[in-house]
Amino acid sequence: MKYTSYLSLLLKTRGMPHFTEDQYRTAMNVLSLENRIDGIARARRLIPFNKDSGKLDLLIYKEERKLTEITGNSPVEHFWEQLFNQ
Repeated sequence: MKYTSYLSLLLKTRGMPHFTEDQYRTAMNVLSLENRIDGIARARRLIPFNKDSGKLDLLIYKEERKLTEITGNSPVEHFWEQLFNQ
């Protein structure tokens, strides 16, 4: 949840930026994916040796790939600064 935490910090210090539609969509996709990954990871920790735990690992992997596609695996600060300054 590193992107979400950093955005929260930015919003507290700078206030709400004026996003374009594309910037808003990108930001919401990043926040949504991070929350989905976190939720699946929590469920995975509850069933560590279940036969279906591998399916959760696959879901986490797929969601992390989507997140990487959006962020380009950029450092958190760089990603948000780049998004804000588009």
